Amino acid sequence: MAEKKLEGKPRTVGAAKKAGSKFFYDKNGTKKLAVTAEELKKSGKTLTQWANDWKKPGSSTAVSKSLRPKKRPTSGGSVPAATAKETAEVKAANLKIKADRAAKAKRLMEELKAKLKMQAANKEAADSKKKITGDSSSKSSAPRKASFKKKPAKTGPTYDEWKASGNKGNITKYRTEMEKLGLPPKFR
Repeated sequence: MAEKKLEGKPRTVGAAKKAGSKFFYDKNGTKKLAVTAEELKKSGKTLTQWANDWKKPGSSTAVSKSLRPKKRPTSGGSVPAATAKETAEVKAANLKIKADRAAKAKRLMEELKAKLKMQAANKEAADSKKKITGDSSSKSSAPRKASFKKKPAKTGPTYDEWKASGNKGNITKYRTEMEKLGLPPKFR
């Protein structure tokens, strides 16, 4: 069976060299390099170095040196995206867009100024009306005078006074009654 598989393939080093092959097959069908010890001594290379360096141009067994893709040619340059007429048309459209934006911004600023003037006029009218009528119900821009009079705090009886007045109960009941009256509880 091994004989049928090896038909047409080189079986010796000499036959492989005549065929221009890098390999030959021994009697068991094992693939081996087609090089002799004398050739290795002459070249001064090891068996691995010889196998890596030897290649036949156009051979399918030849290994390429680089896996990087080939660099694209740089001559010729790029093709322009638009003609001169199209470029001029685009520039004109861009200028129109800028002009429209500027006009819109100017219009918005004028509207804002008009609103601010209207608000100022309304405020002046309201202030003059207050002066004439003496109406002070709405907020005025004048600061209010602070009153420094302290209001007397609401106080209830102390716990001892509460108990002495004939109420029966504990401190919790006293607190509950004071809270109902809106008074803070006192213990001393």
